Amino acid sequence: MLNMEFMKKFSDRSNLLLLLFLIFWITQSCVNLNPTDTSDMNSGVIPKDFDWKTIKELSCTVKVTSTTGIADNTIRVIKIFNSSQMDQGSLVASGAATPASPFVVKISLATTVPALYIQELLPDGSKALKVIDVKESTLMVTFAAPIVTNVPAPSNSSFITANVPVDNDGDGVASFFDVDDNDASVAFVSYFPSESTWGTYVFEDMWPVKGDYDLNDLVLAFRISYYTNALNLVSRFRLDYNMEAAGSTYSIGAAFQLNLVAASNVQTIAGQSLTGTSPFQIEANGTENGVIQAVIPLFNNQKDVVAYTEFLNTVSGENIATADQYVSINFITPFQQADIAMSAFNMFIVANGRGREIHLPAYTGTSKFDASLADGYTLFPGDMFKNSDGMMWGIMIPRQFSYPEERCSIVNAYNFFSDWATSGGVNHDDWYLPTLLNMNIEKIYQL
Repeated sequence: MLNMEFMKKFSDRSNLLLLLFLIFWITQSCVNLNPTDTSDMNSGVIPKDFDWKTIKELSCTVKVTSTTGIADNTIRVIKIFNSSQMDQGSLVASGAATPASPFVVKISLATTVPALYIQELLPDGSKALKVIDVKESTLMVTFAAPIVTNVPAPSNSSFITANVPVDNDGDGVASFFDVDDNDASVAFVSYFPSESTWGTYVFEDMWPVKGDYDLNDLVLAFRISYYTNALNLVSRFRLDYNMEAAGSTYSIGAAFQLNLVAASNVQTIAGQSLTGTSPFQIEANGTENGVIQAVIPLFNNQKDVVAYTEFLNTVSGENIATADQYVSINFITPFQQADIAMSAFNMFIVANGRGREIHLPAYTGTSKFDASLADGYTLFPGDMFKNSDGMMWGIMIPRQFSYPEERCSIVNAYNFFSDWATSGGVNHDDWYLPTLLNMNIEKIYQL
């Protein structure tokens, strides 16, 4: 017969271990405490080639032709809008064109945008507009000079002679078109999603383990500005962001990699919110140390940006105001805008250590990503950031996003999310719009 005192000690120790396990299980972020609120697709299977993108990328070339009274080497300004409103809320790109040098730009748009509004602005004050349906990934647009008959002389030649545009920085762009007429390295600016709108990154933090898919472990609203010179080369970059929510008890850091830009081409970075040296350590120019591509850390821990206790803005009725933040990058050698478009902008988070990177599907880890952390887990073939069933750990939404309540799966919070995913993005590509039809309000975070 076993000693009764030994059995009592064994029982007490077992109960203690069980209690500790239960406390750990309950307090971890992303634990689904509601068995009816699962992350499984309502029906169907996610297609193997689905990349979870909510945007389309277009290569756009805008040509201009000679105009009587305006020298061919005089810059015409091109502005591109994603809406007929043609205002700050819809400006996505701007740049220079001459008859010898078209404006070439890579534009990222929400898949729901049907057309672009492209405007040519001449130095004599005249304008032209083309409306282009977005049906292909490559757009070629030409502004032809107006055909004028029975007019003996151009009316704008005297205007040009008498009204020589002011150009303080001598870059060839008139001051009324120039974003910064005191800096020859900056003439124009393009945006994503647009000049006055924001997008949203949402992340799960438990990679390579599936979480509860409330996609609120880190919620970053953001806007990107690409500053270009008179040759349409990128000389400066700015990311504005706001950490709207953090439904995680992990230590979360955030950064982005410019996949086609060398770290050595970064001159200076301003605005980083880095406390301490872990998980990100930086060089004198602000890029992460020991990398070839430019990795730009935003912060080392979410609580360094916003002070809070358990969860930040994921439990309805509880709210902490969060301030806008930014990082601004100056480059040594300007480069083509296509090298910094959204397809090459690689936002990611790290959870409880530098090597545990969590990226969006179709993007790759940095040189410091520790792929061995996924050993023993089944991920999607060819994509480390999709689960074996095709589900992801992060999505980018091309607008501000009403994210799910804590521990409410996005599958149940948004009525058409499942159909969008299982159709490979074909059906309900506007699933994320904040409408009563799209959302189950009781599962969406509310102030």
